[in-house]
Amino acid sequence: MFSRRNFNLKSVYEKIGLMRFLNKMNPITPMGIKFLKSLKFITDKVELEYELNKIEVLKQCIDKNYTFYQRYLESFKDIFKTLISLSNGTILDDIELFEIKIFSLDCHKIHNKIELPEFLKLEDLSGVIQLLDPEKLNIRSFYIYDIYSENLKNMRKRKKDLLNKDDKKEINSEELNKVAIEIEKEEMLIRKKLCSELKNFAKTLLDNFRKITELDFLIAKLDFVEKYNLKKPDLSKDTIEYKGFFNPLIKENLIYCGKEFQPVNILLKRGVTVITGANMSGKTVSLQSLALSQCLLQLGFYVPAELGKMVLVDKIFLISGDYQSQEQNLSSFAAEMLEINSALQECRKRDKILILLDEPANGTNPKEGTAIVKALIRCFLKMNSFVIISTHYDGITSEKNIRSYRVKGLVGETDDKISVNNIEEYIDYSLMEIKNEKTVPHEALRISKLLGIDEELIKIANNILQTKETDYEQ
Repeated sequence: MFSRRNFNLKSVYEKIGLMRFLNKMNPITPMGIKFLKSLKFITDKVELEYELNKIEVLKQCIDKNYTFYQRYLESFKDIFKTLISLSNGTILDDIELFEIKIFSLDCHKIHNKIELPEFLKLEDLSGVIQLLDPEKLNIRSFYIYDIYSENLKNMRKRKKDLLNKDDKKEINSEELNKVAIEIEKEEMLIRKKLCSELKNFAKTLLDNFRKITELDFLIAKLDFVEKYNLKKPDLSKDTIEYKGFFNPLIKENLIYCGKEFQPVNILLKRGVTVITGANMSGKTVSLQSLALSQCLLQLGFYVPAELGKMVLVDKIFLISGDYQSQEQNLSSFAAEMLEINSALQECRKRDKILILLDEPANGTNPKEGTAIVKALIRCFLKMNSFVIISTHYDGITSEKNIRSYRVKGLVGETDDKISVNNIEEYIDYSLMEIKNEKTVPHEALRISKLLGIDEELIKIANNILQTKETDYEQ
């Protein structure tokens, strides 16, 4: 759907539901829809600031009645190929000339009715309208008018007279065919002359076409930004920080179910940040939300937070072990490690990388898994990128020089009120910064019990924990 300027970007988009989210936008024109599908990942700060400022500038120029402006855009068609043909000196047919006439009339209407910011102001196309509407009727149709040529007018009258004879037997077919051929030749000469004159306006027509496309997209973007309460972030060199951070897709689903989304605050600096918490506590959501917000920003959108401070990156890696590489006949662990290795090697080359590792090495035994995660932390600490690792392994947050957060998880003193139907209501997704916490919350058995899992299984598992009957004690 989008241009792929950085490694595996399409895979990241799919994992975070970006395309599903952006498809909730509502461009009116076919060109606006194409524009949405061709967005590029922006890594240049000046270019991105320009894109973000467009939203703000347009907002100051138009009111919130976006449907009012969209009504002016409904009739625009994608005539890009016609305009390119005109630029190349092709003689257009009547349908193509009709398309240019209607486009010019609609541009003229917007030019006169709507006050647009400078970068969207349409060029005057009155010269095109004069050529294609010589009778000044301002109607949405086109043909080679008699007014273009007195000779054409006379030939058409001659043809009409031949056809209107009272005695049809007296119609001279040979003469009629001759007149028809002469009319066709004259019309072609007129088209050729028209296209030659219109070619002088080709650049202006293409400029207006681009502006109409962008106007449609920006109105849809502005509506989208306000609908989902996205805010313009500040750009930073070394800090990613959110206050009131939320995932717009999950928030929308919760509101639909009559529930509330709990926004979080988080501060990330270059180096390694670790997020711990039990299963179902929201670690995966946190990482996906961070990736979604970064992608939104670098596609030219505001971000889902009350306040945001963000760093531009060249590449994003979102890696989770929940997949297999069937083409290469690899297990999920092997495929994950190859992805992690790619991210590690890329990180050795440059600083502007965002790496999000969701439960790395979760597909192997806990002892080895813990060693791998600790090794990853120590490797990434030698670099200068942003690395966020979620894990439920013990002993990870005691590593030196890392920033650590823990998802609060299940709250409430009594479990008798919690069931499989409402368990999400008792999970606190907020993040607490922690230091030197050697263990993560062990809530798997508590959650299993709340989900109604077999009592004997839970009882045996509890006994094993209490007697420390494990194969991987450290």
